[in-house]
Amino acid sequence: MEVVNGCPLIDCKLGMNLISELEHESGVSLARAAMVRGILQQPELVTKFPNLDPTVLLMVLLKREYPDLPDSICRKIAPSTQEVQGDQLPWNRRQRRQILRARRVVVHLYSGLDQKTWKKLEDAHTVVICADKLINPKMDMMNDQVMLFLMKLSYEGVATWPDWAHHAGPFRPADMLKMEVPNL
Repeated sequence: MEVVNGCPLIDCKLGMNLISELEHESGVSLARAAMVRGILQQPELVTKFPNLDPTVLLMVLLKREYPDLPDSICRKIAPSTQEVQGDQLPWNRRQRRQILRARRVVVHLYSGLDQKTWKKLEDAHTVVICADKLINPKMDMMNDQVMLFLMKLSYEGVATWPDWAHHAGPFRPADMLKMEVPNL
């Protein structure tokens, strides 16, 4: 690249490649927005596309929660990761497979170091995920890969989140046993 009179000049081939990439990204963004609108109008479409892009899933969740959120802002919030990368997650392949095959996944965010108490809730059909950076630095909720993995579980209807809003005082695993958990 060279600068002539304050303007950058690049090779024609490189310029055409950059323009092509921008046009492709623009087309992908428009397609994602269309899929989000379609899923919001017909939620059963999610079952017809089991391998939806995680970015589309996050955009659907954002639009459900904030219907007036403009698409342009929604696209900026949603991470642009195409696929959840297993090597970036804090769980090994066996644990991920167990989580994905479970009928029910209980997610306890910011659980602290006390995993054993919560793990008592596990059975043949239930897996408990205690997510906290104190347990493993990779369990950071600011990590896009962890967030996408948990979001995908939640959107597939497998993840069960403790209902903190209707509970007074500290939340203990014994309280979880008293809660109604939907059969999946």
